Amino acid sequence: MLRTTPHGRLRRRRILTYAVLAVSTVLMVNALVGEHGYLATLRAKRETDALTEEIEKIKTQNQQLKDLTDRIKHDPATLEEAARRDLGLIKPGETVIILHDEKDSKPAVPSAK
Repeated sequence: MLRTTPHGRLRRRRILTYAVLAVSTVLMVNALVGEHGYLATLRAKRETDALTEEIEKIKTQNQQLKDLTDRIKHDPATLEEAARRDLGLIKPGETVIILHDEKDSKPAVPSAK
């Protein structure tokens, strides 16, 4: 039967301690930055929040479009306004005058001083 010396036991204990420490370090790093780690969870949470916000905006826009569709179907004034705005339609006898803002138009002749 082999008996180990106190020095041998101490050496084995140190090796075991270092091995446990190394494995623990690897596991902690993996838990922090691994594929399913803490940082990945935070990133996924941010993406989920952004997508949820986008879904809410789209739902609001969808409801607005449904309301507009309903108004166009049932309100002749809304239909007329939409046709004029989007299609540029005019009633018989009307004259269209297009005005441009000063900031958008360029002067025909630059002023000379």
